[in-house]
Amino acid sequence: MDFSNSIELDDDLASLINHFSSVNHIYIKCFDDSDKLIYSPEIPENVKEFLDSYIDSEKEQIILNSFIDESPETLISGDTFCPYLRLKAICIRDSANKIDKKATIIGVIDDNIPDEVSIPSGVLLTNEKDFDDACILFSEFMSNYFKQVYKNLESEKQLNELKNKESKAFDSSKKSEALANIYRGLESDVNFKDAAREVLSSAGNYLEISNAFILEKRSDSNMVFMPVEWSSSEDSALQPVFDHVELRILPFLTDRPYTISTDSVLPEKFKTFFDRFNITAGIFLPLITGVDNTYYICFVNIKTPRRFTVPDLQFAEDVRKVLKTIYSKKNNEESLQNSYSSMEAILENSSCGVAVFDANYSMVIYSNSPYDSMFYNDIDRKTMSRFLFERVNSEKKAEFFAENEDKYFSISFSNIKWLDGRDVSMATVIDITDFKKNEKAAIEQANTDFLTGVLSRKRFEQDIVREIRDAVRSGDNGALLLIDLDDFKGINEGLGTKVGDSLLKEAGEALRLIAGKRGYAYRISGDEFAIILPSIYNEVLLRLTSAIEKRFMRAWQLEDSQYYCTMCMGISYFPKDGKEPDEIFQHAEFALRVAKKKGKSQIEYYSPEMNELSVRRLVIESAMHEAVSKHIDEFVVYYQPLIDANRVDRHLVGAEALVRWNSSKLGFIYPDEFIPVAEYLGLIIPIGEHVLEEATKKCRYFNDYGHPDFRINVNFSMVQLMQKDIVGTIKKALTVSGLNPSNLVLEITEGIATKDPKYLTDTLNEIRALGVKISLDDFGTGYSSFSRLKDLPLDEVKIDKSFVNGFGQDSFSESFVKNISDLADSANMDVIVEGVESNEQKERLKGMNVDIIQGYYFDKPLDEEEFEKKYLN
Repeated sequence: MDFSNSIELDDDLASLINHFSSVNHIYIKCFDDSDKLIYSPEIPENVKEFLDSYIDSEKEQIILNSFIDESPETLISGDTFCPYLRLKAICIRDSANKIDKKATIIGVIDDNIPDEVSIPSGVLLTNEKDFDDACILFSEFMSNYFKQVYKNLESEKQLNELKNKESKAFDSSKKSEALANIYRGLESDVNFKDAAREVLSSAGNYLEISNAFILEKRSDSNMVFMPVEWSSSEDSALQPVFDHVELRILPFLTDRPYTISTDSVLPEKFKTFFDRFNITAGIFLPLITGVDNTYYICFVNIKTPRRFTVPDLQFAEDVRKVLKTIYSKKNNEESLQNSYSSMEAILENSSCGVAVFDANYSMVIYSNSPYDSMFYNDIDRKTMSRFLFERVNSEKKAEFFAENEDKYFSISFSNIKWLDGRDVSMATVIDITDFKKNEKAAIEQANTDFLTGVLSRKRFEQDIVREIRDAVRSGDNGALLLIDLDDFKGINEGLGTKVGDSLLKEAGEALRLIAGKRGYAYRISGDEFAIILPSIYNEVLLRLTSAIEKRFMRAWQLEDSQYYCTMCMGISYFPKDGKEPDEIFQHAEFALRVAKKKGKSQIEYYSPEMNELSVRRLVIESAMHEAVSKHIDEFVVYYQPLIDANRVDRHLVGAEALVRWNSSKLGFIYPDEFIPVAEYLGLIIPIGEHVLEEATKKCRYFNDYGHPDFRINVNFSMVQLMQKDIVGTIKKALTVSGLNPSNLVLEITEGIATKDPKYLTDTLNEIRALGVKISLDDFGTGYSSFSRLKDLPLDEVKIDKSFVNGFGQDSFSESFVKNISDLADSANMDVIVEGVESNEQKERLKGMNVDIIQGYYFDKPLDEEEFEKKYLN
């Protein structure tokens, strides 16, 4: 397994993976969706050689290729053909269930290393359980990490769309302000050069270029002069080297406009010109032609790249028109009317609304066509005029909302001198309705659930912080209600998502109306809703919860039919049950889980007594339901050897099949924790059938390949044995596997033997009629007497390990085992003693007439691969 040539992941994630590997004593490699290595740990060379010698690239590729798009698998095991090396792989799937990332995980299992094997120094060692737990934890960590990454990417996309809209509005506002400054130049009292310099300054800053200047070509000279220049900095000024330039050097002096971006293809003359002055892009426009002296306006960028857009060109053309008017006014001494006409021509062609008014007399003295066409409603027009008169002397920028036309406007104010010499004010007005509505829509979209119309989870996360803070300050208690629909999955899957969506809409609307003015309703996720009550009294809360419960007891009218769907509710108080939002939510969620565990239409209030054991129980129940319905192979059969007590060579006679749960969500769970839950939920029946099928198939396999007398013992619980068709289930397993019935032994506990004796006896006789043997497990721990042995149709008695533990401590234990063995022998029954863990215990069993021994002294329960390799090869 090659641990070199990796491509670095994001530094933070790589650091986390590296730390995780070190802490858990495992080795992790990460791959992209094409199996290209993107992360590999830095490990000593001797460790690398050791791991590579067992797990080559072919084994690695086999396990990586086992993942399939759209499959639910996220964690699988691979073969290493080495008892102390474990190999697993995980995959990360995107929102479409396509494979996006993969990882392989290697563990060196300390417990399995034979004494004669030497492990290189520096190798990290772990055990089976820690390795399995680490794999599951790493799978969940990577899955959650990339879910957040995918979510952030989607949020970033939406944010960029909003920013683009905001940027366009900002550009319009910025352009309006720049044009307003440029228009002031029309009435400036200064000479043309100074007025042009001010105009070029505003234009250059708006276009974000380095230089803007005017060139003068005189008819009596072959030189070009630069009478006016603006530069973004002193270092970028071109006038010192550009003034008095020979005419032949400038290729754009042709009375035609030129727009050249950095990525434009340059003719040789332009390339020479650009290179000479470090120009990277430029707009060149004829300003004044047809007179003795010809003028050109130039906008250029030096050193850094620049690409001009169509709006840039339109703006440059507006600047050209203004400068041309200023030149005409200053140099040709046109009449007042001519000046007015020139100004009007410019302002009429502007994309902005422009209004010039005398604030002293509250009178608009000029407005261009774009401004006049902004209002069709006389009330809005008059309101806008009053707004301008009120704000002109107090603000440079303002926003105005035309209520009747539902429009928003951005206004920039400036003071200018009018053509007749009086001081007036000019307002440049831009319609920003689209921007405002997009902004409002974006806020509403973020705050509202798209399907149900109630408030969103994002809004919930904001509000709960505020409400808890206010409750702490006021000393009042608020409440959080979490509501989850009962059996919504059945409606959604059975009737279709269209009906399911309709139910969610109706439920959301009902909760919103019930919350009314007292609270706020939210959709948290899927079929889970929430209500926040900022300040409550017990009677108010009781009335509200009762109203919710009653509404959900009634039918829902969906798609012209009526359907019933109740709900469960969990409630926590704030700040009584906590002062942190996550804490309050988790407590309400916990109460909800307890409510759902009790059945439908249940309401539970959080209390500290709902402890961690109950939480664990709920989590196990949820995971078990999913495992039984979708991943029954998570329940793995282990085998513990049964040894012939009368053979000195420790002859193997069979094995006991023991179920283990390797949960993809919770890790490796032992039977003493999950078996009671499985029996309570009734899930022990499908689990037991799975174990019986797997065990009989494996026993048949062993029988066929050299071990015809090998037997398998399978445990049956009371829940299983009380099933009406239990005999049919056993018969089916024998038929499917083809196992010789005499090689199957069913173990029933002594506790079962006390339940309904007649039914039990009849059932056991039917099972024995199939040829299957019956063993009484845990004998001596219950209430059965010796006489009970003869009343049941038994083939074996298994003595509980507690008596073996008493060897050497009291005489009763040894006497009990000896007497039971003698009694069983007289009844033609075999005796198995379990729990043998030491050589002393084994030796004390000699002469006690015991037939079979079982226990850790011989071996612990092993998975089928290890068992077969160790005992049946």
